[in-house]
Amino acid sequence: MKQKKRRVWPVLILAILMVATSVLSYGEATPSITTTTPASADADNQDPIYLFVGSPLILDGDQVSFLDPAQFDVTAALYDNRTLVPLRALSEYFGAQVSYDGAKRVAVVQYGTKEFQFPIGSRTFQVTEGTSQKTVTMDTTARIVNNRTLVPLRVVAEQLLNKEVAYRSGAIAIADTPVNLTGDDALYQNV
Repeated sequence: MKQKKRRVWPVLILAILMVATSVLSYGEATPSITTTTPASADADNQDPIYLFVGSPLILDGDQVSFLDPAQFDVTAALYDNRTLVPLRALSEYFGAQVSYDGAKRVAVVQYGTKEFQFPIGSRTFQVTEGTSQKTVTMDTTARIVNNRTLVPLRVVAEQLLNKEVAYRSGAIAIADTPVNLTGDDALYQNV
């Protein structure tokens, strides 16, 4: 079984790169793949980014980069019929500060004026802003898979980063304004 998974990754990555390259070839700029941290954390950036379940790549404008430039196997994944994303990689992509308290098994994200604490194995997380603290319930647990903390996509994108999410058949759009992947077949095919 492990050998099959190892054979699938190179093919999957190559297919995604080919699709991303063909999509981007319609624009003016020549696409490139970067292994450095992208500059997408710019608050003025209104363009959506695109992720794919099982892919380590992000499509951001005319740039294709790795979700985690330090570890190329970091991907969004499906667990219990929920799309989970690597908390550190996606949060840091948008400029958040992330730490992990191994003794308490809690991932901590600082974003803007808020702190988010995600206890591993819990369906809840805590949000602290100033002296105010609230507990929020998720539809699945925060978990560690391959030494990465995974949490629901919508929790990270919508509640933590204040972004909009569109999802269709493994394609994910994250943006400041709504993106219609479901109703716009041309956009979905291009992604």
